[in-house]
Amino acid sequence: MICGAAKKIITPSDRLLEKLHGLGNVTFSGVLDDIFVRAMILGDGHEQLLFVVFDLDKVPYPEKYLPALSELAQIPEENIMLASIHTHTAPVTGWRPNEGPNFILSKPEHVQAAIHEYEAFLEQAVYEVVREALSARKPAKIGVGSGKSYVNINRLQDYFVRGEDGEIEIRVGLGQNPEGAVDHSLYVLKAEDSDGCMIACLTNYAVHNCVMIGNRCGADGGTLLSSDLGGNVSRMIEENNPGCVALWTSGAAGDVNPVMSNEIFYPDPATGAQNAYVLPAGEQTPCMMLKVLAARHYADVMRVLNAIECCE
Repeated sequence: MICGAAKKIITPSDRLLEKLHGLGNVTFSGVLDDIFVRAMILGDGHEQLLFVVFDLDKVPYPEKYLPALSELAQIPEENIMLASIHTHTAPVTGWRPNEGPNFILSKPEHVQAAIHEYEAFLEQAVYEVVREALSARKPAKIGVGSGKSYVNINRLQDYFVRGEDGEIEIRVGLGQNPEGAVDHSLYVLKAEDSDGCMIACLTNYAVHNCVMIGNRCGADGGTLLSSDLGGNVSRMIEENNPGCVALWTSGAAGDVNPVMSNEIFYPDPATGAQNAYVLPAGEQTPCMMLKVLAARHYADVMRVLNAIECCE
């Protein structure tokens, strides 16, 4: 087997960041942690697989990237996986005509221009990181493992709302449902060199990356950009395993949120209706939530990684 991996920072410059928008047209006042694009190539001498993961909410223009990457890496399009970690605190890119405020043409011209400039930067970053991964290919041993992580929870909660006539109506909304369906499974792929040092790893886990959603942790009470849970776990793995490139991907997380988040929903004690609460400007609790959840999830991932026995 062979493996090559690389990563590249895709955090916008300060000049661009102040013009870019996140989900729901949120603006950014600074950066909590950098965002990256990461690539990993696996091969067995006959076929190769390419994984590219963005610390964004979606992959920008995959229909454009796929043929270009296929030609660049000489890997069939069906052997290429493009993914994003779906962080809710990164710039929105792409066309998105059916996403209301995320549709590029719904934004002011100066924002559209900034998005196009950032997208051009992303495109070059993707090609560069894949070239670096191709150049870094070396003999490798591969292994896979699985485990559990309990930092996710079903987010569809029943609210028992009392009407003026005293009748109870059940309404479903965002919240926390500990008894609801949720997959705590954690899947990990590991590639190491002949000395047993990790070249790369790939984690898959079902959870929205929205611990920092709507945060106002900036010095001016503005939103800070963040790679959120998945990106911070990747960073922890890389910091504690020098030379490793750690890719994190989201599983089936449509109605699965982290157990802690800056955005809180709960039943009103008087009526039972859904209440929403976002931590106030300047409050650093979301940053602590992210630190705690990422550390817990990192420990779960490392438990699986340490138990994997790789083979050629």
